[in-house]
Amino acid sequence: MQWIKRFGWLFLSLGGIILLATGIACFVNPFTTYVNLVKYTGLGLILNSILLLVAAFLHGQSKAERNWFIAKSALDLSFALILCFNPFLTFIAFPLFLGLIILCLGMFKTAAFLLLKVRTEVRHAPLVTGVLFITFGILLMRTPSRPLMDVNIILGLFGSSLGLLYLYDSIRGHIKTGYQISLKEKATS
Repeated sequence: MQWIKRFGWLFLSLGGIILLATGIACFVNPFTTYVNLVKYTGLGLILNSILLLVAAFLHGQSKAERNWFIAKSALDLSFALILCFNPFLTFIAFPLFLGLIILCLGMFKTAAFLLLKVRTEVRHAPLVTGVLFITFGILLMRTPSRPLMDVNIILGLFGSSLGLLYLYDSIRGHIKTGYQISLKEKATS
């Protein structure tokens, strides 16, 4: 259990790097990135759902917080199954459907922050993330009939900003957790 607290920040860093790379790829090679996003978003959501379910039971949070993790895992899994088993419709309506997914996740994150009154090292990072999701979800839902370049600009900005936020959170959390662990080790010795 101690290794999760010691190395948990790496998962958030990895997610941030992947999102940042995806955001940059949206600007560099728009069409290929769009096709790959359509193909692999469902698989990414399945993986995220599994990781959230594992995190719900490995972390020592409250029962209410664990229930939010499980509900978010179920929400991710339901969207992932739709994306994986309906690829043709997904390709045509990807911006609209992805916008709906991002909007729902943003509302979910914001509601969890407000209802659980979760306060982390970065006080309002979950709220900022939720608002970021809601904003980009609405922007994506408003652009399904626009050219592919408009969709990729929005996806690129969303991936880049979310990736940077995740990297900031992970580094800040790592510094704080590392400091707390070293204090506990000094206290026990």
